Amino acid sequence: GDKDRIAAVKAERRRSFGIRVAASRFRQDNRGFYIDRAANTISDALTSIKHISRRTAQKLFEWRERQYKTFSDLLADMEFDPAFDSHAVDILIRLGYFQEFGSAGKLLKVHAAFHEGEIRFSKAHIPATQQKRLTALRAFERSLEESGVPLAEQIRFEVEYAGAPLTVCERERDLYAVLDVDERYSPKLRLYSVSTGRTGVMKVKKPLFRTQPFKGGDMLRILDWQRRPAYQYIDGKPCPRPGVSELWLEAYEKI
Repeated sequence: GDKDRIAAVKAERRRSFGIRVAASRFRQDNRGFYIDRAANTISDALTSIKHISRRTAQKLFEWRERQYKTFSDLLADMEFDPAFDSHAVDILIRLGYFQEFGSAGKLLKVHAAFHEGEIRFSKAHIPATQQKRLTALRAFERSLEESGVPLAEQIRFEVEYAGAPLTVCERERDLYAVLDVDERYSPKLRLYSVSTGRTGVMKVKKPLFRTQPFKGGDMLRILDWQRRPAYQYIDGKPCPRPGVSELWLEAYEKI
């Protein structure tokens, strides 16, 4: 339950052992931490995701061997099971949990059609109507092209619901997600590098921060930064700490 300690452990295991945090996936046992030794990754328990219950995680584990030709068929099974609600399924789609069925953008459209519009499916329908709607949903799903979610939107969602970003995009070398901001003294921010998946701490001077404020969950493009000696106060006077430096944000833009 201690987010700072968990973040420190994750940073250490990546730095020392190259172990990355990966998104959870359908057919894994995500009732607890899932270890993929071949890929050198660890996935958090589904219950660590906001709004995902232990009952939902258990049911997904029980269904791991089921075979589905389309995502619509899986949604139909979920419709009849009290372990699932529309909001939880939407969160799992956005976090890439069902990627074996397609991209998040595509599956969100299928999910919306399943619950809204002319071909929506409901357990309240008679069996003949259910079969007719499911056939139409399968056809609609097959007609869709793969489509993703905008990168900044995806990372914001991961921070909000998973507690930390999971997406890595190597070409975005200057793009960072703000995980949290400590505004005491010179604001100190914990950042996630979208290009490497690593986290780190930077500081920013208060006048610059007040001119261009940001908060946890925001996305920044860093334009300039500096490494400076770290100081500590002794008898009320700032004294440099030997061999210790800090990173300072000099110029940025909020995405």
